[in-house]
Amino acid sequence: MYFDTLTDAQLPKADALFIGGGFPEMQL
Repeated sequence: MYFDTLTDAQLPKADALFIGGGFPEMQL
């Protein structure tokens, strides 16, 4: 699912939202 925070007024309908970041090792 793709959305653009600059052009979309609201988030798309979804059961969950995961916002990743940082080093991949930290997500284990």
